[in-house]
Amino acid sequence: MAGLGGFLGHFDMLYDHQRNRAYMEALRLAAIDLKAERPEAPLSALDLGSGSGILGLTAWSIGAFEKVVLVEANPPLAEAARSNIRRNGAEARCEVWEGSSFDLLSAAPEADRARGQGGEGGEEEGEQQQQQQQ
Repeated sequence: MAGLGGFLGHFDMLYDHQRNRAYMEALRLAAIDLKAERPEAPLSALDLGSGSGILGLTAWSIGAFEKVVLVEANPPLAEAARSNIRRNGAEARCEVWEGSSFDLLSAAPEADRARGQGGEGGEEEGEQQQQQQQ
């Protein structure tokens, strides 16, 4: 357990059944509200600081989310989340990104530029891509 780098308190949360039931109900209600607003749109869930994956897997178990991304910076916990996803057969809809939320925010402008959607050179690149496609 020493490899968990001080995250042993995480395990207390796993056995807090009242808390976990409240999260499940909140996720279920959120999915209902989102579907009511946009019935045709697929739903995705993002679990930042996912730990072993209990909330991400809870979102998956509701069945309303097409994709659930779990983000965890602590490597042993990220591996625990991957293992729990496999054990539950949730690989088709769940994936773990190992890193911090800051890593995601830092990568977003790069992804936007690659898709030609803003950032430095984004408009020009997007126009060039459109011209090449015509």
